[in-house]
Amino acid sequence: MKALRLTAWQNEPLRDEHRLFYGPLEAIRQAAERVGDLALPELRRQIDEVHAFLVERFIPHARAEEEAVDPLIEPVLGDRYATEPMESESAEVGRLAEKLSALRERLVYSYFGPAQLRSLRDALYDLHALVELHLAETDESYLTLLHKGFTAAEASEMLQEVEEAAGRGRLATLG
Repeated sequence: MKALRLTAWQNEPLRDEHRLFYGPLEAIRQAAERVGDLALPELRRQIDEVHAFLVERFIPHARAEEEAVDPLIEPVLGDRYATEPMESESAEVGRLAEKLSALRERLVYSYFGPAQLRSLRDALYDLHALVELHLAETDESYLTLLHKGFTAAEASEMLQEVEEAAGRGRLATLG
């Protein structure tokens, strides 16, 4: 059966969710630029916001894509390892979120000198780059494949599965 081209509205839920990530993505970059210039309480507030975005929104979303989309896309790509680079990026975002969490705890409870500020700035810039790369790759590869390799009904079902998996991920991080 020939795959039908999706109309714009059929892949908009994933694009819309990604659009919602660009504001927090910019906040990560701005926080990195301001490390060393902000008073520690304001820096802590910004780091708290970045951390909340990562653990409550971005990481559950990325895991949901891996759970719901990757198994369906790998056969279309003809390679069961095709999505590994993006899965590695997601794992690295998780590792950096843990590092950010440890650094943010030190913002309150211990000395935070030049080396710690550098480490915090580096972690933020690394997070910005990885999240930006993940969003660009997802938009380019997944959404392109939704148009080429799936019927409209299959694509719609896949997007619904991503939403459900992301919801489970958000509940797990809050629970």
